[in-house]
This record gives sequence, C-alpha cells and structure tokens, in this order.
Amino acid sequence: MEFPLTITSVIEASDQRSPATAVMAEADLGTQAAYGSPEFFFGRLLDASDEQIASFKLAPGVRAGFRGHDYCFETLETSGTFKLVRCPK
Repeated sequence: MEFPLTITSVIEASDQRSPATAVMAEADLGTQAAYGSPEFFFGRLLDASDEQIASFKLAPGVRAGFRGHDYCFETLETSGTFKLVRCPK
C-alpha cells in the first residue's frame, strides 16, 4: 500500500527543523496497515528524486513523520528502499 511520509531534518547551528518534504512511500505494514504505528517497517520512496534521497541520506537529524510518530532511517538506499525505525524520544 502507499502511505504519505513527511520528512524533515535539523537546520545546522540551530534546534529548528527544516520545512517538511512530503513524499509517498510503498510499504507493507501487515496487520497495522489500516491503523497503528509499527516500531519499524520496510518500504520504498515512490516520488522522491535522486537529489532528495541524497539529501535525506546526508542531512543531520533526518526524521520521517508517519501517523503521528517520528521515524529515523536505519537504512536508505539510492534506489529509495528503506528501513524506518521509531526515533528515540
């Protein structure tokens, strides 16, 4: 299924977050597809450009917002495939 993600990063030399980048991701959330927020999940960014993916890989403090929770990329490949895990609070 396709799900929206909102991705931000830390603006250097401040505690502020960058403007959000909205992207669609394809992921199989299993039993939590209709509701809930898993501890981690695998997927693929669908409409992110190569430049955006490179930015997500290199920017400090990148977080992906999904269903009211912040997730961190544990892995993010240049193809857009990823593993997201819930960020520590």
